[in-house]
Amino acid sequence: EGSYCVTDPGWAYMASPSTAYEGAVLTAWVRAGTGRIYLGFDSSAGGTKSFVAAPNTGDIRFQRNTSYGYEELTTASTSFTTGEWYQMEVILRSGGLAEGNLYDARGTLVNTVSETYSEGFGGGGVAIRSFGTFTIDYIVLD
Repeated sequence: EGSYCVTDPGWAYMASPSTAYEGAVLTAWVRAGTGRIYLGFDSSAGGTKSFVAAPNTGDIRFQRNTSYGYEELTTASTSFTTGEWYQMEVILRSGGLAEGNLYDARGTLVNTVSETYSEGFGGGGVAIRSFGTFTIDYIVLD
């Protein structure tokens, strides 16, 4: 919270606390811009996995970000309103299953997408990246 920022093209990550355990719930409040916001989990110096809100392509999605590159995985078409606040939520389940939920500011579920990461989760932390005037606030791990 506060006057901090993340700018493209760089990722910012923190290796602890670990997000990569069954039952972990990672949430962040984001204000939609015109580009994308990436909420990374199971993050380390070698890369991350991410749940992405992508108004520029009209979807939410999961990616595998080995060496902080990208591999597109599952997507779900989603409409965004620029300047509106949304809550992104990632729930990690057994067997490498990640569930991504997007809620509007009233708490209504906008859309959901899921991905099973065959490599499972390895104990990494949190990462973030954005471009196109996105704002991120209150990243919480439960």
